[in-house]
Amino acid sequence: MRQKVKALSDSLFGTFTHHQIFLIRQSWSHIMFLEESIRKLDEEIDKYLEPYKEEVQLLQSVPGVDKSTAVVLLAII
Repeated sequence: MRQKVKALSDSLFGTFTHHQIFLIRQSWSHIMFLEESIRKLDEEIDKYLEPYKEEVQLLQSVPGVDKSTAVVLLAII
């Protein structure tokens, strides 16, 4: 296999067309945008949860309840 590493590498990286690279960059930019949006939403949610910090921690002490589940439970209540 070691003798074929160069051939394998060339076959993987030398086959993208300009259009494919463009599409990959567009997709990557969209993913970065979505991740930034999620980060901002998480920050906003954390602001609203500040008065309920103790309740969130208490709910997280229940086995199987993580932060997101605790937040949902609080929102339902």
